[in-house]
Amino acid sequence: MNSEIKILCNDDKVCPEVMLILQDMGFERLKDVSDSSPSFDITARCDFQDYEDRQETITKIFDICKGKIQQIQLTRKSPIFS
Repeated sequence: MNSEIKILCNDDKVCPEVMLILQDMGFERLKDVSDSSPSFDITARCDFQDYEDRQETITKIFDICKGKIQQIQLTRKSPIFS
């Protein structure tokens, strides 16, 4: 399940650290969008095996980041068929 994750950090200063954590967890196409988006600071992509994997990963992000993140938004990306 290919998904895009958007993260709102508690403070812009912690965004680089959060991006490193996401990278270590296997997230791809990390992008700091704090300059262009008033609502979210980081966007990234990840493939989840299923709903449980997705929930466990989100919980793990909050646990590892320990108060650096205010909000996470997930959007499932549909594959493009030709």
